[in-house]
Amino acid sequence: MKKIRTALGITMLLLSPVLMAQNIGVSGTITSATDGTTIPGVSIMIQGTTVGTVTNLDGFFSISVPSEEAVLLISYMGYLDQEVMVGTQRTFDVVLEEDIVQMDEVVVVGYGKIKKSDLTGAVSSVKADDIKEMPVTGMDQALQGRAAGVMVTNNTGAPGSGVSIRVRGVGSIARSNEPLYVID
Repeated sequence: MKKIRTALGITMLLLSPVLMAQNIGVSGTITSATDGTTIPGVSIMIQGTTVGTVTNLDGFFSISVPSEEAVLLISYMGYLDQEVMVGTQRTFDVVLEEDIVQMDEVVVVGYGKIKKSDLTGAVSSVKADDIKEMPVTGMDQALQGRAAGVMVTNNTGAPGSGVSIRVRGVGSIARSNEPLYVID
């Protein structure tokens, strides 16, 4: 019985630093340097880990860090990345500067972002200013004749009937040939 009590005491002594270690809660707000508005969807990661969070619609974030030596990596597309040392501070007001050069070199695709020089394939876009000047009732009419390789056809010819949009001809026999639409 004495051996069990001694073993239990040694185990508790060895585990006490682990049980005493607690995460530190930090929070803050991310804003834009150009107009001072909060930025939703900013990525905040703890350097050297896979632990992270994103800002909510009000640009607010909250995350638990393992120690005061932790560094927060703050990144958002179109803005310069920042590294913030936690230290003794518990609330942060981080202001992100725009990265003008990056905005000209990045193409956003439906599944991520790619540098324009690394993009393989065709990307076509129709500007909102082009659509504003034409009397169109739907997206299908806005695309017709404005994007190379895009064919828009009415299925029945009746007003309000469905349309078929094909990009560079028919591509599949067994699956749908409808393209992916990204409307921003």
